[in-house]
Amino acid sequence: IGGHKGFGITMFLEILSGVLTGARIGSEIRDLYNAPRSEPQGLGHFCIAIDPAAFMPLEQFKARMDEMIRMVKSSKLAPGVTRMIIPGEPEIEAKRRRIAEGIPLATTVLDQLNALARELGSSRAI
Repeated sequence: IGGHKGFGITMFLEILSGVLTGARIGSEIRDLYNAPRSEPQGLGHFCIAIDPAAFMPLEQFKARMDEMIRMVKSSKLAPGVTRMIIPGEPEIEAKRRRIAEGIPLATTVLDQLNALARELGSSRAI
């Protein structure tokens, strides 16, 4: 998110998840991967649940969401971008693939599971 509006949205979210929760904010936030694991990260979270039906009929909300998604999906793509993806879409696609094809496991994990099955007296293998 860029520009002054993006900054405003980002700041508002940090107020909710950092200032309001007493968590670290701004430059106080430690590097997720390089900070000592012996110390708490000090991150905060803010969750909110909104009932769209409190604002408009649910079918109207769904229709408006469908229209918004259509608008986003029909946006001009940036150079090098092959398609517009909305939040949650990769997870939905992954779920469909997992249902159709199963959950991929590394060979080492399969070997460990099969060894455990044999150890427990099962003749079944994955």
